[in-house]
Amino acid sequence: MKRILLALSVLLISGCSNPFLNVGGASGSLDDNYVEEPLESPFDKYASILDASNMAMIFLKEEKPESLYRELFSDHLSSKLTAEDFSANIDGFIRQAGEISEFKNLQWAFFPKEDDGKHILRSIKIGKHENAYVAYVFVFSEEDEYKKIFQFQVIPLEGKSLKKVIAG
Repeated sequence: MKRILLALSVLLISGCSNPFLNVGGASGSLDDNYVEEPLESPFDKYASILDASNMAMIFLKEEKPESLYRELFSDHLSSKLTAEDFSANIDGFIRQAGEISEFKNLQWAFFPKEDDGKHILRSIKIGKHENAYVAYVFVFSEEDEYKKIFQFQVIPLEGKSLKKVIAG
């Protein structure tokens, strides 16, 4: 399967100066992140972002991409992608990967970055599909107070490893 990029790619730039975004990590290892683990310090500050990411996964699992678009996409992302195009892309991907059979609420990975001077946080959820494990990368930005999805990617995984996702 090809990587489906539904928004602009996230540039990998190190050195994030926003104190909210001073740490990244995951519930499991990078080799197997399909593991649930409660958010504990210092990651508990990302609880609202995990909630939003889980809501996005629920919309996708229930085959409601238009609800995800309407409820969680930022104005920035909506200006670059129509609801119809987003739904068509998701539908096409689901035809290849199969339906989402499950995801784990307490599976999480957070990676802060600075992109063109903007502080962003990548929240990565793994969905188990009929034919593959898939990383859903929800990017949140400080300009939306980390409440709306600024960028979005769907990346088929090799097993349950996030190494390819983190590499960009």
